[in-house]
Amino acid sequence: MADEIQFYEDLMLIFRRYLSGQNEIVESIDDFGKSFIVTATSWQFELPDLYQFCRQTEPELAQLEYRQFKQILYQNPTNQLLSSCGGGFELVEYRGHLDHNCYALTVTN
Repeated sequence: MADEIQFYEDLMLIFRRYLSGQNEIVESIDDFGKSFIVTATSWQFELPDLYQFCRQTEPELAQLEYRQFKQILYQNPTNQLLSSCGGGFELVEYRGHLDHNCYALTVTN
C-alpha cells in the first residue's frame, strides 16, 4: 500500500509539472511521440503510452505494472486533485476500449 501511495504521488508530480507549464516536461512530452498530441491547453494520449512515458520520466515508476498504473489512476481522486492544480482528465474520443480511447489532461485556468 505504501508503494501505491508513492507511485500515485510520483504520477501526480508529472501531471502537476505539465499543468504548471514546466518547459522540461512539455519538451519531454513533445519528444515522446506515439499517441501524444500537445496543444496550447491539453496533452492528449492513450493510456498505454502515458504509462510508458511516466515510467521513463520518473525512475521510481519503472517497477510499476500497467495493471497497477490503471488502478492507481482510477481508484484515487485524481481529477479532484488536478482540479486544484488547474486541470483535469477528460475523454476526448471513445474507441471502444480503455486502452485505445484518447484522453487528455486539460489546462482549465
